[in-house]
Amino acid sequence: MATSHPTLTPRLAPFGPGLKVLVLAGDDSPAAPSRRRGRGTGDEPLQDKSFRPLHGQLVVEYVLDLLRHSGLTRIWLLASPGQLARLPPRHQVRGVPQSPGADFAADLTIAAAAVAAGPDEPVLVVFGDHPVQTPAALRVFLTRCRDQIEEADFFHALALRAAYREYGASFRRTSVHTREMSGRASGFSLVVPSRLHGLDALGGLYGVRKLERLRSIAGLIWQLLRSLGGDAPRGVLDAMLGYAAKEMEKAARGPGGRGRLAARLETWFAARVPIRRLERYAARILGAERGVRLIPIAHGGLAIDVDFAEELEVLEREWDAIRRISAEQERRLVDGPG
Repeated sequence: MATSHPTLTPRLAPFGPGLKVLVLAGDDSPAAPSRRRGRGTGDEPLQDKSFRPLHGQLVVEYVLDLLRHSGLTRIWLLASPGQLARLPPRHQVRGVPQSPGADFAADLTIAAAAVAAGPDEPVLVVFGDHPVQTPAALRVFLTRCRDQIEEADFFHALALRAAYREYGASFRRTSVHTREMSGRASGFSLVVPSRLHGLDALGGLYGVRKLERLRSIAGLIWQLLRSLGGDAPRGVLDAMLGYAAKEMEKAARGPGGRGRLAARLETWFAARVPIRRLERYAARILGAERGVRLIPIAHGGLAIDVDFAEELEVLEREWDAIRRISAEQERRLVDGPG
């Protein structure tokens, strides 16, 4: 069953249909400890999450349909050989078999060799477990990347928190907080591999990126100490402020004066960390020649994935309502508010 998207100009003018796309749909290494532990029934991390059925098709098919609708046809899909065999033949992709037990850094190495980007050639990297993304959101992201392509080598879409919160109580993950904006990491990145000299470090960042547990914040601090040189003291302090803001965001959901105090503290912690400083840290860690940019997008669906069983259950149960919210956010990206 094909995904229905709002009618849009099918071609993505920013880079054109020749843009190479890498879809990461491999499973987490079973030998590696889970990034997060479930807290109860339905909250266990999913294996093979991109290949779970959702409303009539596999989760990853929504991503592939989005890319095809957007006019992108040069697509590489990294997944285990068994999962690649499950993909319906209508999807014209180049399969990249994931090695057994491979971690994220190993996946990137395998995928980079398969895609074989040329000098200064950008590659769109998309996670295969984000089924609520839309063509306008992708087009806005790529347009903003194109406008800054001479300034940076790694771009990531940040789904603004206000847009994410429009999905209500269905999805309540915490955000990345900075002075200028708050938002959640998305399933869209644009990278220029030839201008990045620390891609192996991306695997380490991926393992600690959620900052949901003290173990993760300790891992991030270690990455910062190894990579930032003279920026390390400031980077560690900013990491702690970001962690504190996330914890206050959780506490602010509570009732009464305690919740209001937590909300004020969340704002105070976030105001201490400018987004350009985070981008500078990321550029140092990734060995980016020209820099890193976070691209804000007012579409909360970019941040909805299926890491947990309960999230997949919510998507299945509330699919029509979620798609209506996504379509409205898509309309606002196309037409503007109103």
